[in-house]
Amino acid sequence: MQVHSYLATAPRASGVASALFYAVLGENVCGWYTGTPDFEIAAAFFALEQYYSTQETVYCRSVSGDLRGGWIVETAPITTDIRCPLTEPVCHELSHLQSEFVREWIWYLGDPRCGEEEDAYGKLGFSPRPINVRASQLHRFDRSRPVWVHTSPGTDLNLVLSIKKHWLSDSGRLRAFA
Repeated sequence: MQVHSYLATAPRASGVASALFYAVLGENVCGWYTGTPDFEIAAAFFALEQYYSTQETVYCRSVSGDLRGGWIVETAPITTDIRCPLTEPVCHELSHLQSEFVREWIWYLGDPRCGEEEDAYGKLGFSPRPINVRASQLHRFDRSRPVWVHTSPGTDLNLVLSIKKHWLSDSGRLRAFA
């Protein structure tokens, strides 16, 4: 599975605005995203069925950030409860990829294993937020604007924009990635 990622952060303001990774499986796409709308942690696994086809794309996401828990299909203005649309091997791989992505890129405030990250942020003059990019990764970001962005080579920014349309906070209000 070839994985692509997109991260946007404002370390002098809100911390991680958004982070996602995805993999293309034929005409379908699946992955995980997280962010901090209203300074609260939100995360979900997602599947875009028929994204790379001439058919209408079907957007599915996990409800609580749990890959094997409840999922919904979002077809404006209707939201339908479904079972996870991914096969067990894909779920297993996504779970592994999510763990690796978090380990490489982000850390959570209050995680007792991240004391060194908090110290590094202090030395940089940044205030940690609920979700933060690892200090060792900040050099990989384009820092030319207030919101710093990193995209892995080959990332489909049209796909990122498509995910942005569906980014929801827990209250159900539409939120966009930075």
